[in-house]
Amino acid sequence: MYPIRAGSVLLLGLCLAMGCASNEVPAFEDLPEVKKIASAGGNPMGIRLAIAPIVETFDRDEINKEGTNKFAVEFDPRDLRNEFVEMLNNYGLFESVGTVEGANKDEWVANAFEAEFDVVMELNLKQFDVNFVGTNGWYAPNLINFALFVWTAWWVTDEVYGANVEIDMKLWSAHSGQRLWNGTFKSNQERELDDFERGWKLTGSIFIPSGLKAENWQKIHEVVMPFSVQEVKSEILTTMHGEVRDYSGGRDFASYMEKRMAVIIGVNRHDGFLIHNLRYADQDAQAFYDFLTDDFRGLVPAKNIRLFQNHTATRENVRDAFKFINKYSRADDTVYVYFAGYGSLVKDEMAGGDGFKKYLVLYDTDVDKLSETALSIDELDSLCDGVNARNVVIILDTSFNVVDGETRTYVDVRQPAEEVTLDDEFLKTLAEGDGRLVLSACTTEQGALMLDEEQHGLFTHYFIEATHLIKTLAGEDGVLTLQEVLSHAIDASIDRADIEGQEQEPKVYGEGADGIDVAWLSTGEAPPEEDEPAPEEDEAGPPADE
Repeated sequence: MYPIRAGSVLLLGLCLAMGCASNEVPAFEDLPEVKKIASAGGNPMGIRLAIAPIVETFDRDEINKEGTNKFAVEFDPRDLRNEFVEMLNNYGLFESVGTVEGANKDEWVANAFEAEFDVVMELNLKQFDVNFVGTNGWYAPNLINFALFVWTAWWVTDEVYGANVEIDMKLWSAHSGQRLWNGTFKSNQERELDDFERGWKLTGSIFIPSGLKAENWQKIHEVVMPFSVQEVKSEILTTMHGEVRDYSGGRDFASYMEKRMAVIIGVNRHDGFLIHNLRYADQDAQAFYDFLTDDFRGLVPAKNIRLFQNHTATRENVRDAFKFINKYSRADDTVYVYFAGYGSLVKDEMAGGDGFKKYLVLYDTDVDKLSETALSIDELDSLCDGVNARNVVIILDTSFNVVDGETRTYVDVRQPAEEVTLDDEFLKTLAEGDGRLVLSACTTEQGALMLDEEQHGLFTHYFIEATHLIKTLAGEDGVLTLQEVLSHAIDASIDRADIEGQEQEPKVYGEGADGIDVAWLSTGEAPPEEDEPAPEEDEAGPPADE
């Protein structure tokens, strides 16, 4: 018996010495790449990050079919998300890191915006399973060990298992709703396990992997998966510290991070019977809204816009819209204020200058109480003063004077129409202040024309047309600025008005249009196809549509 006992002890010692391996996950902070980031200091990017719920995009039932030799265990994705939150907070790359809830990207972005986050991290879990890789060189000797001694074989690490993680990550601007960055992170860690680590079974070493049950896969997951999760976490942290930080200093990132908001008003119909219906103003407002929300042009999320057409364009609604803008706009933002509809005048000895007070006619405007129910330019100026944004762009496709032809000027039908002399001091005053721009469809001596063929106001039509000509009008940097849009819109408006036998020259008050980006071609995304500019026609007819 002595030789057998001696052999047993010798074999057990040999197996324990050569067949065992440590499966203790090293401390995250001890990883070389993590130490390097920690030694560099926090230096946060000044961005508040919200991590959305992790979405599983793999089919667990398909993976767990018998014979696949792999398994995806049930787990709570919130635990994994909390690991990412803790990690990113610990290493100070962001001003703060939290979570945001919602069912999809639009809801995540909207909720993050409301909670005053800057960026949303979307994590799609494409793979999260463990699998049987095979056996190592100790498997055959260990079968002999099992046949001779049984229990000593249970401590030998002769089986190899892998943990597979693949995560698609996207970063979304909570301000503009645009994608800032995307990447994929993968890990396929393999570990050698003994019988206890993969879940003990008396004859488990013999019947693998066919004999593995759900509880065995659960044990394997608990041992091996932390290695792959740790690797993915370190890759994400390294990418945030390097690639994302570098990108955050570029123009594209800054442009997408800039929040853009808008109040858009278009009024054709009015509650008062004395105000005749107008044409195309509500369509102009819709066209401006479509431009702002277009993925390749205005880049303004719909949630940041308050659109009022006809019966919704009340004075109360407009005031409420500015409360919304004032609450959420910040110093680096751009806000558009667009109005298409009637302008009007009231003699007012207190007005100074030309002696008239100017108004924008809304749906619920009472012509007998214009000062109480219309939106005065003075009130518009006051509302814009409350906006916190760096740039406030006011676009007025309206007119205030009485001129020949159908224009966007309201004239009280009970009073004789009389052309008056107006100065433009009220528009200059409206444009006062850093970053304030006023774009008027015409001079104060002219009317704002409407185009029946295009079914738009003249100035709005050519403004929107310019935003479609990105490749033609954008500079060498691939960025289309508001100045480039206006250059096209003003020249085209003057030429078309001349063809129509009228005079209309859009005017710009204020400075800085060349510093406001309207669209970008440098993001790697294909811009929409644009039509080639149509050849000019002679004065016998209008130019062709583009």
